[in-house]
Amino acid sequence: MNQVHDISEDELLALLDTDTFSDTTSSIKRFKGDSAPLSFAQQRLWFLQQYDLEDSSYNLPRVIHIQGKLEVSTLELALNKVIERHDILRTRYVYAEGVDGIPRQVVEESVNLNFTLFDISELSSDEQQQRFTELAHIEATTPFDLFKAGQLRAKLICFSTDKYALLITMHHIASDGQSNPILIKDLSQAFTVAMGPNSKDSLPKLAIQYADFAAWQRDSFSNSENNIGLEYWKNYLGEKISPLELPIDFPRESESVRPVGYCDFMIDQTLTSKIYQLSSSHDTTPFNILMAAWQVLLSRYSGQVEFGIGVPNANRHLEETQELVGCFMSTQVYKVQLQSDDTVSDLLARLREESIAALQYADVPFELLLDTIQVERSSNRTPLFQTIFDWRLEGGSDPGLTINNLQLTIETGELEQAKFDLSLGVTASAAGELIGGIEYDASIFDPSTIDRLAKHWQHLLQGIVAKPSQRIAELSLLDQAEQKHIIEDWNDMAVDYDSSVCIHQLFEAQVELNPSQTALILNDEKLSYQALNARANQLAHKLRGQGVGPDVPVGICIERSLEMVIGLLAILKAGGAYVPLDPANP
Repeated sequence: MNQVHDISEDELLALLDTDTFSDTTSSIKRFKGDSAPLSFAQQRLWFLQQYDLEDSSYNLPRVIHIQGKLEVSTLELALNKVIERHDILRTRYVYAEGVDGIPRQVVEESVNLNFTLFDISELSSDEQQQRFTELAHIEATTPFDLFKAGQLRAKLICFSTDKYALLITMHHIASDGQSNPILIKDLSQAFTVAMGPNSKDSLPKLAIQYADFAAWQRDSFSNSENNIGLEYWKNYLGEKISPLELPIDFPRESESVRPVGYCDFMIDQTLTSKIYQLSSSHDTTPFNILMAAWQVLLSRYSGQVEFGIGVPNANRHLEETQELVGCFMSTQVYKVQLQSDDTVSDLLARLREESIAALQYADVPFELLLDTIQVERSSNRTPLFQTIFDWRLEGGSDPGLTINNLQLTIETGELEQAKFDLSLGVTASAAGELIGGIEYDASIFDPSTIDRLAKHWQHLLQGIVAKPSQRIAELSLLDQAEQKHIIEDWNDMAVDYDSSVCIHQLFEAQVELNPSQTALILNDEKLSYQALNARANQLAHKLRGQGVGPDVPVGICIERSLEMVIGLLAILKAGGAYVPLDPANP
């Protein structure tokens, strides 16, 4: 591993906050030209969309609930002012002339929002909710045409004269999670302008636009061979990462839609307190403790000790990017390499080093790594990793936004399709709580499996905080109740039988009930209950003719076979007692 500078716990906590950015400016300049290159993340999203034009998994739906007397025309004007401020919302994607397969982005001077109003005020409350759910689903699953400008759609739903819901959907190629507060801030400012005396005024212009960042990023990594960050990731990840092969509940279909499922839970407050205490005593972060448990859990489920885990990175460490809407989000890959003899403390120390290095080289595009590492390519599986661990710091409770007499409450809509097999997200709230959630591919996992997986992960956390000095192999996946259920309850085969009835008589009762059912199988040979009973009776008669009866021992010397079972039953039927003899030493 490359050497990196030491860092304190407070510094690492600050760096892990995705809102942290550099105080210094970069050399990003305005791009001059008719079309700009795509950023590395944009290019990957472009090709994914072209592979399946009906794919909506990279749609980013948002819902803004509006309470108060709303002028619809004012809202439409405000939204168009936001689109005017951000070039990325007026961008279309084209192929460069003379260069096959290399897309470019072109900004249109003006794009009018295709604003649609649905008035459902005449419906009953239940009918309104049903209609709202239908419209939200349609909006979230409708794919974008990236060849056309305007990767923002809006639908306004009117519940009553003072209650609305604004559905805003964007493609990930033009936005990310960190763009949400920027959009809301700009929309608030645009509302204020639109309702004021100078309603035609535009919002203040930005110093740079997303296309300028994309061109700068391309230039920065044009000579990737000399890039220190890229060299670090190549050395760290190695030449190949094996895909994570988790046991699944349903067969994986190569071309199937990946419906998303959710499992939300709250981490116990006592456990949360112990996690923070352990992070302090071991000079690490809650991120590393939670990641350690996730790695061990996936290793236990898959039986693998080496695989990759993706970790989202906001990638907004440059000051100029703080006001931009756009696709800055990148993904870093943590290579899991577990050794059974390692202690929990060893794993936490290793993750601390890896986290520091990951933050130090966070600007390296994930897409560049794909070109340098051997990965198994599949149309329905992400290369390098199939699971995500997303750690988020919550800045505080969001009471909503008030604009004049309007109260706005913002929420992120749920995705309709899963991007990965499994995604574990943990949010550290301002109140000190840890809120967990697993997003999963419902086409391959049953909800009960994910619920059990979430409980196993939390139990591993209990073991980690209880005794960091123990070996990873000693961590228990099951709590006491589940251990008892599996070891004792499932193996409780005791059955009460009538002591006056012999074994061969119980067998004969089954012959009467199921004569044609299969009683014995050995390789390709089978015997029904009736056939087995007939052959045992035949041999029992012969044994009786030779004097076998009560208290007469009969030796049986034979390999495991159908004949062995026939012989045992025959001896019992004749009234004797069998004495097993070793065929190798009779």
